[in-house]
Amino acid sequence: MKHKILNIGANLSLFFSLSVLILFLCWMIFPLKVATVESPVVTDKQEYKVGETIKYDLDFCIYKKTKVTISKRFVDGTVHFMPSYDIVSGDIGCHHNDKVVGAVIPLNLEPGEYVLEITALHNVNPIRDFSVMWETEPFQIIEGD
Repeated sequence: MKHKILNIGANLSLFFSLSVLILFLCWMIFPLKVATVESPVVTDKQEYKVGETIKYDLDFCIYKKTKVTISKRFVDGTVHFMPSYDIVSGDIGCHHNDKVVGAVIPLNLEPGEYVLEITALHNVNPIRDFSVMWETEPFQIIEGD
């Protein structure tokens, strides 16, 4: 009787371990298409003053609803990071949004030509993230009033 219980326990343990291994392999290897974005993104104007808000039109498709961490940065040869934030991706399907609020131009940015780079990091499962990146066309930042 004791050997039968040990045998059943060993088989259950082996089955559970193999199931978890197969699950992790599927999470790691299975190809993903969570979202796509048409890039480069066109801004509402070509010249901004410090403190103004950049807006742009965005064409994108969402294939799976996930938790998303949005990171933004201004790039002019040097990278100027903005605080990131979390959202839940929108409705599944392809969309066009007019005048999406990209970012408020920080007061400490020097005048010059920049692009706004945005990364959406989709948390697909406990061990894998899917990253979608896009950037605006170049624009000028000029001195504010």
